[in-house]
Amino acid sequence: MMILLLPIAIVGPFVAALLVRTLLPAPKPGVGLVLLLGLAGGIGGLLVGLLLGLAITPNAPASPWLAGGAVVGGAVLTWLVGRAVSKRRGAAQQVAR
Repeated sequence: MMILLLPIAIVGPFVAALLVRTLLPAPKPGVGLVLLLGLAGGIGGLLVGLLLGLAITPNAPASPWLAGGAVVGGAVLTWLVGRAVSKRRGAAQQVAR
């Protein structure tokens, strides 16, 4: 079980960030920005997952919390920053017209 969670924690934030990119409005942020947000959100999610895992289940392994936190962190940060970037680009395109 623990062997399976390591690839999820490593690849999961990037996959989640790319999937969230498809849900963003029309002027989508670039793939490079999305992958960078996935990395940052994944690292933050690892920390949050560790703290939640230790607080909720102190005697159990924290690896499921780490993997889940990384994936959710990548998705949430991409959604928040990606929406702001999309709105800003959309407004800039309207002004240019």
